[in-house]
Amino acid sequence: MQKSKSTAVLFLLGAFLAGGVLGFTADRMLDRGRSGSRGSREAMSARLARELSLTPDQRKSFDSLMERRREQIRAVYRPIRPQLDSLDKVGRAISDSTHAQVRRILNLDQQVKWDAMRERARKNFEASRKRFNDRR
Repeated sequence: MQKSKSTAVLFLLGAFLAGGVLGFTADRMLDRGRSGSRGSREAMSARLARELSLTPDQRKSFDSLMERRREQIRAVYRPIRPQLDSLDKVGRAISDSTHAQVRRILNLDQQVKWDAMRERARKNFEASRKRFNDRR
């Protein structure tokens, strides 16, 4: 019985950590590919202009088209942002429930460690969410 509990805890811990790592990696990849920060956008535009050997007029048109694309994408997401935020709340409720269930199978020392791990993961997530929102 103790072995199955240990296996379940290790599985949940692994899933929790893997989720955090995947979320962090996805944020980094999205940041690299479509960052809203002006510097990254300009760097991407410059690299594409160089690789395509764009003339100054082509570069101006290209940059204008990419800016229009960003605005169109923002416009598409604007009306569904509340639903996405609502789904985020549901996800948090599920996470909170799972966290409480895991705590029930841990001893006091393990609970302290589990809570600290979760707090670190939440801080990392919130920091990356803030960076993302600051770019919008």
